Amino acid sequence: SEMCIRDRFNTDLQHTIETRNLIDVAETIALGALVRNEFRGAHWRQENQIRDDENWLKHTLVSWDDGAPDIFYRPVILEGQDKTYEPKERSY
Repeated sequence: SEMCIRDRFNTDLQHTIETRNLIDVAETIALGALVRNEFRGAHWRQENQIRDDENWLKHTLVSWDDGAPDIFYRPVILEGQDKTYEPKERSY
């Protein structure tokens, strides 16, 4: 018998990979929200509704090594930036 792939572009594999990537991004966003214990933009916390720039004006980054998340931070550099982009409280 002859074996062949009728879908020349293998879209099932493409959709599977894209779905896995979307799940990875969603899990990363959720982890970032869980470790942030303050109110900022779309990260809304019932127990702490005050923005805390002193402790949380930083970038939250997640690296997936060996299937486990490694959460780390980098500072937000504001020096030399246009005043238009200064951090400010959002109100929805």
